[in-house]
Amino acid sequence: MLEFIQLRCKWIALLCLVSLIYMMNMLTITRVHYTIDIVGGLIFSFFMHRNVAPLVYCADWIISQPYSLSVKAIAAFKKYRSKKISTSLLVEEVV
Repeated sequence: MLEFIQLRCKWIALLCLVSLIYMMNMLTITRVHYTIDIVGGLIFSFFMHRNVAPLVYCADWIISQPYSLSVKAIAAFKKYRSKKISTSLLVEEVV
């Protein structure tokens, strides 16, 4: 929910809030968790979001490096191939 608020997707954040309230009620009504567990989970989630959000950009950059390298390799291959094709056409015209 906090990510959607930061991204200014208010309707998705509202949907997440409604889902959160529903899950809190269902966990309490079915006696799967105590109320203090749910409150502790909310506090823990806000704490973790605040501490981990700045690190997500670093993890995204690290994970995206193989993709970035492959895009550069494909572009270099296409450039090499286009040079090779154009020089081979020149050779055929001379012959």
